[in-house]
Amino acid sequence: MVFFVTPEFHARFSVTGKIYRYMIYNDTVMDPFHRLYAYHNLYKLNTCVMKEATKNFVGRHDFSAFANTQCNDRVLSLVKNIFRMDIIEKVISSELFLITWVVCLSLPWFKKAGSA
Repeated sequence: MVFFVTPEFHARFSVTGKIYRYMIYNDTVMDPFHRLYAYHNLYKLNTCVMKEATKNFVGRHDFSAFANTQCNDRVLSLVKNIFRMDIIEKVISSELFLITWVVCLSLPWFKKAGSA
């Protein structure tokens, strides 16, 4: 989505919210096509525990402990509101992958699981 803005608009200080997306490739061998776009984790993650833990992050919190005190970056308040935090697990398993499937599904969160 694109909007026209005034010349006073500042890309960092005029925003009203941000969305962060972190991708974890969770398998013993990293897919070379995702190495630049995802963190590689060798060990099995417990997504149920991770989903439960997100409840502790949602809400209003003071992030002053993480601030750089040496830098005046014009941030008025370090109390921020986290509106939503989702843990999404994508696993695709099949006995056969057609090349067109792989091309269509080859997104940074895609992980090919072993055949069942």
